[in-house]
Amino acid sequence: MRKLFMNFIRSLSSISSIVCATSLALLLLGIKPFIIVSSSMEPAFTKGSLILINTRTQLSDVRIGDPIAYRADSGMLVFHRLVGKNLLQGDANKDPQYVELTEKNFIGTEFFTIPLLGDEVSKLLDNRGIIWLMILVCFVCSCLPWDSNKIKKQEVIKNYERYDFLPDPKSSRYRVG
Repeated sequence: MRKLFMNFIRSLSSISSIVCATSLALLLLGIKPFIIVSSSMEPAFTKGSLILINTRTQLSDVRIGDPIAYRADSGMLVFHRLVGKNLLQGDANKDPQYVELTEKNFIGTEFFTIPLLGDEVSKLLDNRGIIWLMILVCFVCSCLPWDSNKIKKQEVIKNYERYDFLPDPKSSRYRVG
């Protein structure tokens, strides 16, 4: 049972390492997460979806029809579709709105979308979710065998427990009792 538990912990540790490395690589490449909080972009982008935004896209490279993220005058992050020069519209909205897009308020374009994952991520990031995440990390760290040689030493001792004596290194013959 302990071996199964340790394999589970190692697998969990490997998965979390892969997720952290992938997240770091994406951030270094200029990809940032964005969670859709309204239904203004439905049906193409549902509320609660996790959108990865390419922040290295230049405003001059954006074409009509591209979904983009920008910072509104209120400071809120908005994800809408470019429908004309400085005209942005949510897919579910009736009328476009005029927004003076500049390099300063333009964030980037959609790189990849994972539907409904944003809700789960936001639950993890609220106050209770962070506390539970910290407890999980502490638990996993406390279960990890920090002395990897300790396990090997225990296996060697178990092998010698089959004998009724400890082998004498000077003797060339060992008896099994």
